[in-house]
Amino acid sequence: MADITYLPLPLVTPHFTHCHCRQGQHTNTWAMDITSLFAAMQQHDQLATMSFLNLTTFLRCTSLLKDDILQPQPHTVSVLVAPNILPPSINKFLAERVNISEDAVDVL
Repeated sequence: MADITYLPLPLVTPHFTHCHCRQGQHTNTWAMDITSLFAAMQQHDQLATMSFLNLTTFLRCTSLLKDDILQPQPHTVSVLVAPNILPPSINKFLAERVNISEDAVDVL
């Protein structure tokens, strides 16, 4: 098995962009851009050294599990914004899948 080299993520200032949806839907939705994600990851020991492969695996899994993540949420939670709390079974699955702590999953 080849050694994996972890590239340091760039230190950047968090920046949020406003989501302009059509037909007046969710005009107050704020989305985190990729530089903000990397900046937030730098603040956590495990996430600062997370490989790009594990990050993309995490993002793909969360995308595939979107319905399972949203199902137990109150109906007032927007489907366009990640909920503040993941169901415990999803949190545990994601942590085991990309080999990080459940606490680190909450940060992502």
